Order: sequence, then structure tokens, then C-alpha cells
Amino acid sequence: MKPLPPEALAAWRAALGDEHVVVDPPALSRAEQATFATTQRVAAVLRPASTAQVQACLRMASAHG
Repeated sequence: MKPLPPEALAAWRAALGDEHVVVDPPALSRAEQATFATTQRVAAVLRPASTAQVQACLRMASAHG
């Protein structure tokens, strides 16, 4: 997994609020659990509250690779 660019994390926090961008290890570990074999890692859990916030998150993800 590519490291999460700090500017992406800052942009998501600005758009969603700190409480809706989760990066604590226990929460990330829970998000990585799947019902199938995978080696993927989760860099952050985003919790948008509206369609506009989902769109903003996708734009930011695209901009930051």
C-alpha cells in the first residue's frame, strides 16, 4: 500500500471533520477484516454524511492518487 499523503488526510479532515476521518490502529484493523483472503491495508476510514461529501472524498482520492 502506498503511504497516505498527509495532504490527502488534511483535505478529508477539512471536508468531513476530524471525527469522521478515522486513523486509529484498532479501527483500521477492524476495517481490514474480510470474509476472503486479502493483503490489502486500510489507510483511513472515511465517514461522509451526504452525497456531496462522498463526491468530495472521491475527488480528493483521485487528486492524491
